[in-house]
Formats: sequence, structure tokens, C-alpha cells
Amino acid sequence: MVIDEIQLRGLSMNDLVLDGTVVYSEDYFRANGLDVRIMGVVADGEALNAVALQAAEDYASQIGANLLFPVGVIVLEAAIVKKSNVHWHGQGPTLSILRHHDTSAHPTYQAHELVKLPETGPDTTMSADNVGFFDIGFDGNRYHVQDDDGTLTNLFKLLRNAEPGVSAPAHGLTIERCHFVHATFGAFSLHVAGYDRVNIRDCYLADGGGAASTIHLMYLRHCARVSVTGCIAEPREASAGIKVQGIYERAEIAGCSVTGGGIGIAGTDCYDYRIVGNSIRDATSEGIKLAIDQESTARFLVISNNTISNCTFGIWAQNIQGVSGSGNHFRDCGTGIRFKGVRGGMLSATFMELTSNTSNPSNSEGAVTFLLFEKPNVSPNPESPPTYNECNFSGLSIRNGRAGTGVTIAKNIGTVEHPSTLEDAKYLIFDGVSVIGSFAATWLNINPPPESPNEGSFAPTLIGGATAGEGTYTTQAGRWQRVGSRCNFEINLSWSAHTGSGELIVDALPFVASSTLGAYPVRFYWRDIAITSGSQLIGYVIGGEKRIRLRLLPASGAPAALQVPASGSLDIAGSYIVQG
Repeated sequence: MVIDEIQLRGLSMNDLVLDGTVVYSEDYFRANGLDVRIMGVVADGEALNAVALQAAEDYASQIGANLLFPVGVIVLEAAIVKKSNVHWHGQGPTLSILRHHDTSAHPTYQAHELVKLPETGPDTTMSADNVGFFDIGFDGNRYHVQDDDGTLTNLFKLLRNAEPGVSAPAHGLTIERCHFVHATFGAFSLHVAGYDRVNIRDCYLADGGGAASTIHLMYLRHCARVSVTGCIAEPREASAGIKVQGIYERAEIAGCSVTGGGIGIAGTDCYDYRIVGNSIRDATSEGIKLAIDQESTARFLVISNNTISNCTFGIWAQNIQGVSGSGNHFRDCGTGIRFKGVRGGMLSATFMELTSNTSNPSNSEGAVTFLLFEKPNVSPNPESPPTYNECNFSGLSIRNGRAGTGVTIAKNIGTVEHPSTLEDAKYLIFDGVSVIGSFAATWLNINPPPESPNEGSFAPTLIGGATAGEGTYTTQAGRWQRVGSRCNFEINLSWSAHTGSGELIVDALPFVASSTLGAYPVRFYWRDIAITSGSQLIGYVIGGEKRIRLRLLPASGAPAALQVPASGSLDIAGSYIVQG
């Protein structure tokens, strides 16, 4: 909203009179806004304006008008107490700036917030409802922002009664195209609590530097129906760029960019959160962290189309029921995803890429894991059912461009409370895994119970279809790895004699193949086995069995059984879905 030359219009009984002449009317202010300079605000970067700006805020709230801010720097020596139904409109966040006073030049005044709510109690009359801030810069001037008693607090603070379980009593907050900069020392740049209908769009937040970082740049807690879109945050040290906690009904964080700090986006005590289309990079801990604090569990999260680069953990989630999403991209992260007590997960079309171009040394060397999972603390009482990690990963693609670095798809960690806590792998399903580059020596490095391992050896045998017989083996080795419901295997067999007759069958695979499909083709290499000229040898795992059938495919005609040869060698590799 551009401030024009003020014209006379709508004169009423409540007119502003200067030198006996009516120059402005309340009707005019309601229709066009109140220029804060009329109330004595001076935007010269030197004058102290808290008294004049507070008078403008009070008057605008009384008559139902918005405030207009000119180009310039408005210095505040005290916090402005926000009132209801007043929107602030500047000329741009780098043009209309509210700045904390210089404490060395004005030692009489203590450090303070720039904007806050009345702090006289939980009564709803103390809320500031239907407020907005547009095109304004809020500058902490790199001073410690604290209350009169020295308690560290926030650069911009709108806090209503918002303890856990209390519905948001304040209504309507919009912040668009604003900057929050130069706040320092263990506080928050933008802190909002207890508001329903919160919309924050296209804002920029940056740590002010100094001996210690801010806690979080943006912290929204115990609000309802929150939307944060198109914002840019630049935290540092251990602070988070954007944190939402205990949001009721829905919280959406979309299209934001966070660079640096300890955590990119944090969601605590989640209920119906949507974290979509964000770009997060260079977080020393988690790109996206989802956890609990004041609640026992979090529910219903959508995490989609986020690009997370050069973070120690891409996504870290704890005690979550219901996680879904697709199209997340992890680039040069030490671990893609870490789960602890996550149930009802469905993640698809996930891409993990490793390059040598990372500025985080901890992510540039050593083994890399896509999924690291552990159980929450579980009661050792056998009658107390443990909480499992349950997630289906479909369409996982991993591109490893680092020489000498292997990728582990999944492994588990944590303390075992009782034997059943070792059954995590039964509830983690990988459907369609593609890896370009090198794996680690072990695809799945988990700690399962002995009776239900996830990789191991087996002893395949050859039998005849008519008479099983026995073979004399010089090599008899099998190796298998199970990823979710799919079993991958390799077989090496060499024999110098066999007493069986009829069709040649490879027996004793580690698991029964699912009968959902009738056959699962295998690939193999053979030596010292007589094959009719022009024929090809084919084979498949038989659905509903633990056997591989070998067939001869002639140049023309139907396939025929391969009879048991007296000697030979077979190298076979394949995979199949496990029954049940």
C-alpha cells in the first residue's frame, strides 16, 4: 500500500483539528489508513518512537483503521503492544524498518521486543485479533532481546494463553513479505502462540550473529490452522529455521527454504501436519525433525517433494502414527531417514543421491545408510506389546557416486528390552529398490532374532523329478538376503555324480515362494552340461514351493524338461516374493 498525499474527505464529528482547521477525519483513516507520521513518528533512524507509535496503534484500534509506515528506519525504545483489528502496511521490508534502539546510545532503556501482546493474564479481552503485518522489516539491531527482568525472549512475540490442551483463543494473524533479522542470543525471532488462522507468507528470517545463536528463527506453538509458505530462513549453530509445536487441526509448511543451523524444519506434538515442497540444506543435525514433547504420540503427517541436502539426517521421526509422502530427495546426507516408533508409514518415489561435492565433512566419507531405525523404550514386561516401526517404501532409488563408499539400505540400533523388540524387519517393506553404484557389504544390517534372520546361508540340493536321488557335490553353496517380503538369492552348485532321474530340480530354497505368481524367472550360468544344439536353458522359482525348475527351450516347439545330468555346474541368481 503506497502512501499518497492525504486528501480531505468524509469529514465527521470526530475530526483531527490542527490550528483550528479540520485536516483529517476518522472516516478517511478507516478508508485509507493512518500514516504513523501524523501521530509524531519520525523515520530518521535516530528519534525514539515508541510513545508516538503506541499512540497511533491505540488510536487506530479505537476507530478501526490500519497503520501506514513510510520509507525509513523507525527506532523503538520500548515494545509496541499490539491491539485488535489493526494491520500494519509498509513500503517494503528493506524500506520500512522497525529497529531496536541502540542500548549504548540510550542506556536508560532496556532491551525489549519490537512487538508483543499485553501480558496481564489469560482473559480473552487481552488478545489482539485480526491483525496483520505487510512489507515491514523488524530489526533486532543485534542486541539481546529480553524482558525487564532480564529473561531472554523474542524479537517479535504474540503469545496468548496456549498451554497444551487449550484451544487457540486469539483469531486471525497474517504476516506477509516481512523480514525478521538481527535477533541474537538464545531467543526467537518470530514467536507466536495461541492463534487460530495463522498465515505467514514470503518472509525472510536470519540469525543476527554474535556469541550465541537464536533458539529458533520461527516458533509457532499451540495454534490452529497454520500455513507457512514461501519463507526463507537462515539459522545457525544448533537453532532451527522453522518449528511448529502442538498445532491443532492442520499445520502446513510449504515451499520454504532453510539453510544452516542444527535443524531445518521441526514439528513437535504433530497432528495433521503437511511438510511439502521445501528445500533444506546444511543442517548439522536433522533436515526435518518430527518428535513428541508434551504429547504421547503424533499423528497424520504428509512429507512430500522435499529436497534435503548435506544434513546429518534427512528426516528424523519419533512416535508417529500415520506418515505418508512421495518424491522426497536426499542429497549427500549421512543417513536418509531415521525412525523410532513410527507406525503406518507409506513413502514412495524416494531418491537418495551421494556425490563427492559436500561441504559437510561428516557426510563425505564412510558408510551411508538410507534407513536407520530403532524402537522406543519398551517395557520389559512380556505382556506389554512393543511398538514397532511399520513402513512401506515403494520406488526407492539410490545413486551412489562416491568411490569406496557403500550404501546400506536399512539397519537397526538401540537397546533390546526383551526378545520381541528384535522383530522390526517384519514390518519394514521395500518394494522396488534400485541402486546405481556400490552397496555396502551388507544390504540389511539389522539385529533380528535368530529364528527370523534377514540374510544368511543355505545348502541347495539337486533332485530328480522321478527319483530324487543324491548328489556328490564339490561345491554346494547358497546365500540369501531378505528385503521386506522379497528374497534375493545366489546359488553355486558343482557335482561329480548323481543318482536321481527325471527332470532336474534345484531344491531347498530358504523360503516358500508366494503362490500369488505362478513363476519367478531366474538367471544362471552353466558348465559341463550337455544341451541340444539350438536349445536354450531357462529356469524359474515355482510359486508355492521352495524349488527351481529348469527347462530346455528348443529352437522350435514347446519347452521340455532337462534330465538330471551325471555331472556339471550351475550358478543361479534370482529373487521372489515370500509366501505370507
